[in-house]
Parts: sequence; structure tokens; C-alpha cells
Amino acid sequence: MLNQSLITVVIPTYQRPKRLKRAVCSVLNQTSGNFKVCIYDNNSQDDTESVAKALMVFDSRVEYVRHAENIGPMQNHIVGIQAVSTPYFVVLCDDDYFLPDFFEDALNYLESNSDVSFYAGKTIVVEEAENKADKPIMTNPKGFEQRVYNAPEGFYALLDCHIAWHAIIFRSSLIADFAAVNPATNTLLEWDFEFLLAKKHNYYYADKESFVFVDHAEEYFSKNIKVYKRYLDLLNLIVSHLCHRDMTRAMQQRFGRWARVNFVRTLKRSRRTFSNGHEFFEQAFCDAYRII
Repeated sequence: MLNQSLITVVIPTYQRPKRLKRAVCSVLNQTSGNFKVCIYDNNSQDDTESVAKALMVFDSRVEYVRHAENIGPMQNHIVGIQAVSTPYFVVLCDDDYFLPDFFEDALNYLESNSDVSFYAGKTIVVEEAENKADKPIMTNPKGFEQRVYNAPEGFYALLDCHIAWHAIIFRSSLIADFAAVNPATNTLLEWDFEFLLAKKHNYYYADKESFVFVDHAEEYFSKNIKVYKRYLDLLNLIVSHLCHRDMTRAMQQRFGRWARVNFVRTLKRSRRTFSNGHEFFEQAFCDAYRII
């Protein structure tokens, strides 16, 4: 078992060679070495290929796939996940990174607890700084206890606070459930997948920092409209789950209460953010509110 890869690390990438190198090195520095790294390059036109090939030479556990054309970020994720052949997998963005004992902690727990389908850790959010150490901003998620969350309780918990899937080690048997994810959810692919899983599978949350999400400050404030468009997409995703046939009446009622509270709160936030032009968001939220 020591010489067999247990975890596949799927890293979709596009034109971020320096950040990609940091991401891969965070995997190679894990205290548990039972993994392989699979880089999926979305036809980058910069130094990404040479950086990836240098990493392959440095460590034989690194593999590299270059697409002949750009297939889009979500499809790149899907291709990588569907190619997994190890017992466990995790997805890592090319600009984020893991903390050193994440894999060891997750494997120790999952190998001893077959009734748990995935292991989730805590995320540190940092602000990237030029020529100096990243500045920690916050840790997520809030409100989770270190324990097993049984289905569907774990589903309700995810409604209150999202866990980044990059901080989750999944059993590869769950890839069958991944087939039910709607690719049209786009950047909310991870939310859809986690919702699907938590409705019927148990998971363990460890209150220990495992993963670092890098917030690029120079990009964030220029993307307010995209941020709120993403909220609208999330609302549509929630409505689709709310109306799905696998939802019991009790789950629908609880889900509906959560959606009403959270999206009214988001509407108020959009009013504060935009001095004008928030009417589009307001109408969309009101339409969705009536559906919920």
C-alpha cells in the first residue's frame, strides 16, 4: 500500500505557471506521499507547459495532460475528475495551495471509518501580496463542529456555510454521483456536487486548517457585478434542488426557509454595494423569492 497512490490531485490550469508551481509544490510537500498529481492544461499559450514538464522531471508522481483546445474551465474540471482511478481524490485550483499534513490527516480518518464518504478541513483565506507573505483574512467555514455529519443533517449544515471542495478529500466511489451534476451550474459546480452528496452521504469535518484560498485583491473589487451574478446562479441552483424529486417535504420546507433568509440578505447587500443599477438584481431576487 505504501507504494500505491491513494489520492489523485486534480489540478485544472490555464496560464498561471508561477502559481501552478506553488500549488504542485504544496502537494509534493505533504507528509503523506501516497498520491499522484494530474495537471490538466486548458491549452495555455504561455510557460505553463514547460513548468509542468519540469515538475514531471523533478517528481515522477506528477502527470501532465494538455488539451488540444480550450474546453472551458468547468469541462476541464469534469475531465480530470472522471479520469480518477485511485481510491480518493481532491481538486486543487492552480492558484491555491494545501497545508502539509492535510492528506495524512484525511487518510488516517477515512481509512479507519468506511461509513464516511468524505473528509473536510478548514480553509484559510489569504490576500495575495506582491513580494511579501500572504496576509490571512479569515478562516472558513464558520459554525461547523469537529464531528461526523450524517445525511441529511450535513446537507442542512452546508446550506448555512459552504465548505470549499478544495478542502475535501473524496472517496472516488462518489464519482458516480458526480455524473448527476449539471455542467450548466458553471462556477457553482462544487456547490451542486456537495449538495448532491450531503443529501445521502455522511461526511467528517475536522476543525483544522488544511487548505489556503488565495483572494486576489486587485481583481476582487472590480468584479462586484460578477459576484452578484454568481449569487443569482446559486439561487437558481437552490431552486432546482428544492424542486427535485429526492427532496422530502421536511427537507423542502427547511431548504425554503434557508433560501428566503439568505437571498433577502443578499439583496440588501447588493443595495448597499451599488449606488444605482441594482434593479436588475432586485427583480431577479423577487422572481426567485416567489418560486421559493
